[in-house]
Amino acid sequence: MIKKIAFSKYKFGDFIEGWQGEINVSTKKEFFTEINKKYHLPLVRGNNIGIYCMVSKPKEYCPRNVSKRSHHSIRRIVIQEVSNAGLLKRIKGCILKDVLCGHTTNYIIPKIKKYNLFFLLNPEFFIGKITKFQLLLLGKKRIFFRIVNP
Repeated sequence: MIKKIAFSKYKFGDFIEGWQGEINVSTKKEFFTEINKKYHLPLVRGNNIGIYCMVSKPKEYCPRNVSKRSHHSIRRIVIQEVSNAGLLKRIKGCILKDVLCGHTTNYIIPKIKKYNLFFLLNPEFFIGKITKFQLLLLGKKRIFFRIVNP
């Protein structure tokens, strides 16, 4: 499978956009508050992100307009930017919406709306739902993931 991906004409950039978090938590500190005010969103930092879920609630809020991007309103996969190299599972991410991401996170947005975010986050979950015939078709089309509805 890895060889097929390596020689595929498709790359992740054909299907997804990758971004660093919208808010630089070092240079925008003056905008943070611990009180959730109108037009503010939770500020997610890398240490809030676990494997498939948040491990802690954000403690700070930030006005939406601090960011020039409007990605906060889109469902996206938010991932820790840095992880411990000694961990067995190094990629920690979860699907979030209506949050602002600090620069200690990265996030992924599908370029085509029909792509299932959960599949991108955890493709192994779907392997049992894909038949050998579908895998064969995927190999012939040189597409390295398939969209399914769980």
